[in-house]
Amino acid sequence: MSVISGILQVTLKGYGSKDYADNFDKAFAQIKENYILAEYKNIDFDELYKEYYPMFEQAERDKDPVQNSVIWARFASEFHDGHVGYACEDEEIVKEAEHRMYGNDYGLSVMRLSDGRFVAVNVEEDLAPLSNGCEILAWNGENPERILESATGADTG
Repeated sequence: MSVISGILQVTLKGYGSKDYADNFDKAFAQIKENYILAEYKNIDFDELYKEYYPMFEQAERDKDPVQNSVIWARFASEFHDGHVGYACEDEEIVKEAEHRMYGNDYGLSVMRLSDGRFVAVNVEEDLAPLSNGCEILAWNGENPERILESATGADTG
């Protein structure tokens, strides 16, 4: 497993050890110490730790390497810049984690960009004329924002 920052690469040995919370502690401490954009981006490391550490503990209790991978991906996305990332070398875990995160029940996934637009990603080849990056303006005649609100039960606006 690797957690990567633009100027920092953290590689944790013993990824398969199932010590997910301990691995998170080690990587988190290194990222907190070395991530130079924290102040600029208003990264609140204490809040991030409070939010994510219990998730890693639960994945460890559940002995769930896929959930561990999902949590790392979510954590890395908190930095919104691609300088922090997560890589898992087990292709089956990666595949299942992507399925948990993105679904793919329709031959594509829909991702919400930071500017609020929704775009198609992971588009299967036989869905032409759709391709990765196509903006989704409606789904079955409904606004994607409205669908997201009903699916999550949360106000996303």
